[in-house]
Amino acid sequence: MSSFYDLRIIKIKIFLDQVNKFIKGFQATYISKNTSTVREGAKNFIIDESLDKVEATEFVCDENDYVRSVGGSVSNKGYLESLIITSNMDIVFKIAEESPHCFRFSLNIDQNEIPICFFGEYSNYYGKKFIFLKYKYIWFF
Repeated sequence: MSSFYDLRIIKIKIFLDQVNKFIKGFQATYISKNTSTVREGAKNFIIDESLDKVEATEFVCDENDYVRSVGGSVSNKGYLESLIITSNMDIVFKIAEESPHCFRFSLNIDQNEIPICFFGEYSNYYGKKFIFLKYKYIWFF
């Protein structure tokens, strides 16, 4: 029986708005390290759930590889502009372009952590827009 902590992210599907050139959402796919069971996570839409004029592209890890880190950029209007995904075997995938005045971020996953769950949301607090990209990780020794 597999536990939550033996999961690895092996694929991230990204939904890119073709008109406005921002990322509307994403979906991670996980594999159990112990049982090799593959399962898709929920689709996480940051802006809205409409798939009109949306192109889906995906980062797929090679066999025995998994997602090690995630970064990207947020526009000054509060939209997720780009994602940069790096695998454990140092394969880098970048989706979309960042604007000159964007805010760059990294989820700060260090060498002793493995991301095992990836999700996000878009919130509006007191007229200000916030994007939350969240992950859970485990420590390994």
